[in-house]
Amino acid sequence: MAFDLTSIETALAKVQSGQSYRVDGFFYTRADLKTLFDIRRELKAESAAENKTMFSLASFDSVS
Repeated sequence: MAFDLTSIETALAKVQSGQSYRVDGFFYTRADLKTLFDIRRELKAESAAENKTMFSLASFDSVS
């Protein structure tokens, strides 16, 4: 299982409330908040890059 934004968001919510949480075989605790925030930032950046590429391939110049 690879990291996905939904599982990271869930992990962040659980960890911030004081619980540990398992994602992709790893347990995260409050000490791992920076790691989870970094993973979330990377996933969002990847998603934005994919969306930009998808839309940049389409030409909207001829739409009236």
